[in-house]
Amino acid sequence: MRVAAPKRVALLMVLPVALIAGGVFSTAQVERDAALLGARRAAASERLLMSMLNQETGSRGYFETRDTAFLQPWAAGTGSFASSLAQIRSLVAGDDTLTDMVDDQARLATAWHAGTAAAIATLRRGGGSETVAAALQSKTVMDEFRALNESFDAELADESNASLARATEVAVGVAAALAFALVWLGSLLTRRSSRMEAMRQRDQSELRELLQVSESERESRLLLIRHLEKMLPGSRVAVLNRNHSDDRLEVTLSAASRKSLPD
Repeated sequence: MRVAAPKRVALLMVLPVALIAGGVFSTAQVERDAALLGARRAAASERLLMSMLNQETGSRGYFETRDTAFLQPWAAGTGSFASSLAQIRSLVAGDDTLTDMVDDQARLATAWHAGTAAAIATLRRGGGSETVAAALQSKTVMDEFRALNESFDAELADESNASLARATEVAVGVAAALAFALVWLGSLLTRRSSRMEAMRQRDQSELRELLQVSESERESRLLLIRHLEKMLPGSRVAVLNRNHSDDRLEVTLSAASRKSLPD
């Protein structure tokens, strides 16, 4: 009994700390995941736009100078756009709104790229330069793409803020639940401690009353033994009484203790 009590006390002290630590860790993880996903989506969207701008810069430079060196950023932008598009699709998978916005950007980018690639091929074969009408059409499509990408970034920011807000709500909910659990646990321990103290006081009062009405010293010793063995289940108690005439100690045992002694 005396060994188990400190263990229970230690457990009750560690349990709230573990609950609080677990709650803080889980909510921090939710907030971290939400922030990380938002950052990855924003970075992928920026790469998508930069890929288109690289293609536009390369094609425009080639149309104006016919210098094939400008086809290097065109080719690099074409390759990076494909990889960036695949990445952003995977990051928004499951979100219908964002997926539709990515599809719209891909549709415009594909149309713009096809027209510009055809104009580049014509010029490289020795054909004429891009017409004013074609250039204006290309600019219109590119402007639409930029506008869509800007709207997409705004939607990403809104969803990221909403995710962080939900994570904060989860954190508040977990904190409230932990606070409720700790208050309940404290109340439970208080009631249990009060009951145990009341039982102890009652047992002490009963013992005093029994000792006052006991008819002999031996009966008092037996009452004390039974009281202690009741308080300490599984224990065996002995009372030592000094015999002054024989100058020795006399042992008083309970019936259970006497039975447990070897013959």
